[in-house]
Amino acid sequence: MVSILPEELLKEVFRIALHVPDHLFYDVSLESPFSFVEHSKSGLLLVCKRWLRGATPVFYETLILRSNAQVMSLCNALAAHRQFACLVKRLRLEGRVPEPLGEMAKRMTSLQDVCLAFNYTGVSAFKFSGFTKFLRALNPQRAAFVRPIGIHYSKSANVNKKICQAVSAWTNLTSLMLPYSGGGWSIWGETPLPDLLLDAVKALRHPLVLTIPLVDAYSLNAITKRLEELDALPRNVTIIFSMPDIHLVDLKVITSNIYLAQRNVLFRDTRNTYADRSLTDLSNTWDNNTGLWTNPLSNASPEVQSRIWEATIRAAMIGNKSSFWPNSWFQCNYLDHRTSSSLLHTSKFFSGIVLAVLAERLEIFTELTLQAALTVLQSRPQLFKRIRHVSLNIQSASAEAIQLISAASELRSLRLVLQAADGASSRAIYDAISLSAPTLQHLFVTHYSRPQRWKVRAVDAYDPDMPPACDLDGGDVLGSLDALTRLHWIAPHIAFRTAATDTTLSSISEISTVSGCDTFLHWLVGCRLTQLVKLKLLEGVGLSPRQATLDAEHGRGLTTFLETHGAKLKELHLGSGASFSLVQLNLCCSVTTLKFGNIVEPNILANAELTCLKVLIVEWLNHLLSPPFMALLNRLYQGLYPVLEELRVENSQGFWPSNESGTDSWQVVASEKLKARGVTLKDTNGHVWRSRLDIDNVLRRSGRVSGRRM
Repeated sequence: MVSILPEELLKEVFRIALHVPDHLFYDVSLESPFSFVEHSKSGLLLVCKRWLRGATPVFYETLILRSNAQVMSLCNALAAHRQFACLVKRLRLEGRVPEPLGEMAKRMTSLQDVCLAFNYTGVSAFKFSGFTKFLRALNPQRAAFVRPIGIHYSKSANVNKKICQAVSAWTNLTSLMLPYSGGGWSIWGETPLPDLLLDAVKALRHPLVLTIPLVDAYSLNAITKRLEELDALPRNVTIIFSMPDIHLVDLKVITSNIYLAQRNVLFRDTRNTYADRSLTDLSNTWDNNTGLWTNPLSNASPEVQSRIWEATIRAAMIGNKSSFWPNSWFQCNYLDHRTSSSLLHTSKFFSGIVLAVLAERLEIFTELTLQAALTVLQSRPQLFKRIRHVSLNIQSASAEAIQLISAASELRSLRLVLQAADGASSRAIYDAISLSAPTLQHLFVTHYSRPQRWKVRAVDAYDPDMPPACDLDGGDVLGSLDALTRLHWIAPHIAFRTAATDTTLSSISEISTVSGCDTFLHWLVGCRLTQLVKLKLLEGVGLSPRQATLDAEHGRGLTTFLETHGAKLKELHLGSGASFSLVQLNLCCSVTTLKFGNIVEPNILANAELTCLKVLIVEWLNHLLSPPFMALLNRLYQGLYPVLEELRVENSQGFWPSNESGTDSWQVVASEKLKARGVTLKDTNGHVWRSRLDIDNVLRRSGRVSGRRM
């Protein structure tokens, strides 16, 4: 099949497979879009010799170099095959620039696009001489300088000046992107790079397209004021302001800017479309009566347009953030109040949609905020039916909180954190929760018996000598929630007197609690829990230090629960302070995913009889290179857990600590040893760790350089 494909079809296959879109090539985000890819681009070169000859020219057109090892491999390949240098048309650098790359850049005569997406200042190990030699050898048509957000440098003046000297010598330059920052303008040190780049643009004296990335339109006035102060741009320069969701910005913010009215300015929406629009185009799509951006190609009815705008505003305010249900008992999802508050004052049409969207997710942390939210909802009673998710972190079960929960007839998720509550208010708020039984699917309850001081953990929340918070029966509350699928319960002082039945919590699939809730765990023994697959014991055992010493009582409810339901579990998450024994772990014999918050007792993992375990997640909050963790790795190398497929290492910072020694780092050693027994090593985000050895092996087999991350 490979040998009979015509050349024309092969070329189309290669161009589609190796194509890198412009929005990825010029990406300005902190995490590179090329950090982790599912398939190796160099695999096309390994099919056969015919594919190697046909794919090599297309392969070299766009090169993404992310490390010194890749740059050196490229230099070696170009030294052995000099004709390949003429094939390079686009080059994105995310690592350092070694000395040899400056020499090789002189041979890249077809180079048109350059994107420098790395920290080129402030690093002691950086060889700046190679970077300046590389810049002087270039003469691209389009160039982009990308800098991470919010990083300041104190010794960047000399670097910035030399960069701009090289840029001013680029006679073919037609498009330039300034460095990006979270505030919309990258200004560091006494000689900021954007100012110097503008001076370089002024020295070029030929038509140029200047792209300035912005976070939103609010930084537009500050940017234009800076441009006006510098007075560095000639009239033949076209300015493109790229920002997300330009259609959600009031046109007055743009048209009121005098500087923009005197210049050739375009606006690019980076979230929805990359088409550039001028001020005239924007004015033609603005309806002064409704205060809306209109679409002349759309003939949809007002109801359909309202739903479209509602979905658009919801995406703008919430975006791709985490779900409402928190990963741990203290996390919560915040809305973009800056965007929502600006839209509320745009028009009546917009304010109605914004209030409807905001009503879907209510996150309240103070009594004052609760009263304000309830006032707005009472002024528009129809908004109560829009409430889907409520998060209440308040001091006590006030009348306002009870009224809010009772009126939310379509409530789906409830997160309730009570710092202290008396018996009457507690009963009232749990009665309100029971009214939401037909629709409530997710319930998150953390109920303290006394007020908690700041930074006091849940480990101090329970004292066995204290009486119950009220005469409330937890069995009555949870027994009525038939639609519940996820339950989080930390309320040790609430007793469970009513016995569970076979139908109680029949739809529950996930339970999270602490081992101190013995009465709750004992009550769950009477439930069938036919759909239960996941158990989470969260950080902090929920017991006072004195109660934790009572071994006879401590953990009895958990053991009884696991004896009844442990064989059903497929996922088990243990927090950093969760008390768990080897006997209890062996009761979960069918677990396929196990997450440990801390390896205090490595022997528990080493001796557990988990024959079905496929995914092991270690959430390490301190230093990874500790004796318990290294002991676990050694046992995994020796064949612990025969069907294990994945080891994921996480920490609170979201990244792995590593040294600069390349193949000597523990990640490389671990990935090589684990790969030998069929186990994949992953990081916090679930991305596969690919060592430099993996890349070198592919390069060695193909005899060619790979310009992309494997």
